[in-house]
Amino acid sequence: VLKNLRPVPDLFVEGWLNGDPPTPVSMKGKVVVIEAFATWCEPCRRYIPYLASLKRQFENQDVIFLSLTNEEGDIRDELAQFASQTGMDWRIGYGAESVMLELDAHSIPATYVVSRERQVVWTSEMPGNLEEAIKQALTFQTIPDAPAVPGDVGPVETSDAPQ
Repeated sequence: VLKNLRPVPDLFVEGWLNGDPPTPVSMKGKVVVIEAFATWCEPCRRYIPYLASLKRQFENQDVIFLSLTNEEGDIRDELAQFASQTGMDWRIGYGAESVMLELDAHSIPATYVVSRERQVVWTSEMPGNLEEAIKQALTFQTIPDAPAVPGDVGPVETSDAPQ
């Protein structure tokens, strides 16, 4: 079951590989899958073919795949080689430690599904699997706040309360 957990952080990273940096405009109305990984992480390497298969499965739908690594500095050539070896043909952000911390990625691999409304609605720490989370996110609608009860004036400041 999906639920709004928190807004997705801005994706400020050191650099991007495999395309232009994603922007709020380019992601507007799209479901975004974000994977936190590292080139030295063997479980991450084993997870990438699954991500690649899902990217192909959802390529004609409004789904964007992004990967983020906290590796930084002169990593671009090594990262390009890793992406080529593993089939990562989607955008990869490097030097992304602050974004990963905002996502709460304290271990890797970690995966996040972001709704069309830019809310993280599923993480790999939740029940279910990524494929189902993407399918649900494509139809997920944020539940609007309940309308006010007629006559309800909302919270009353204590200074406004009758004496």
